[in-house]
Amino acid sequence: MDEADSRSRADVERVLSSHVAAPVRVTFTDNGRVMLSSRRRDGFIEARVHHMFARADDETLAAVAQYLRRRTSRAARVLDAFIATHSDAIRVRARTVTLRHRGTHHDLALMFHELNEAWFESKVDARITWGAVPAKKRRRSIRLGTYAEREHLIRIHPALDQAWVPDYVVRTVVHHEMLHAALPAVIVGDRKIFHTREFRRRERAFPEFERATAWEDANIDRLLRGISR
Repeated sequence: MDEADSRSRADVERVLSSHVAAPVRVTFTDNGRVMLSSRRRDGFIEARVHHMFARADDETLAAVAQYLRRRTSRAARVLDAFIATHSDAIRVRARTVTLRHRGTHHDLALMFHELNEAWFESKVDARITWGAVPAKKRRRSIRLGTYAEREHLIRIHPALDQAWVPDYVVRTVVHHEMLHAALPAVIVGDRKIFHTREFRRRERAFPEFERATAWEDANIDRLLRGISR
């Protein structure tokens, strides 16, 4: 369903109400974070849905209705796939991000430039920064890097900016996130696949990948202790 075929609010309310077997009142929003929320009030359901759902087909609206009744994993998968394929409708409010390339021990800008030339034909135009220092609390896992597609921003966990962390480990994490910037996720059915076969092939082709992975496995507890103190 394209923009010209968008449903009216009344039509969305009618379809949802028929599935829920209760009156549904819809408010379209432009929220950049929450795509769907609801509450029961005075015998009806108030649903706040992103305006992208005006372009939803019957199957997707049935999943919305199921989500309003009870949040099942199947409904969540259908909605996640719909949102992923209509992400162009989400307006990201601009926010200022202070980029910190040069850490105490590792220079992300230098690594990014060298990797971009050697492995991406200088085509990756993402920005890169050290992430914010997390609050001190006990943790069981750590994400060493992230890529925010809409911001074109790579963040590297500050736990890696330590003298005992080898350069090749940081380079491998940066290379992984640059792959995300170079290879967008693929929608297959109701799934959004980030680590495709091509992604994994190029990741494993990086000469330092195996050594860096082994180092991370051997030192993950030390990294976690360092951010939990």
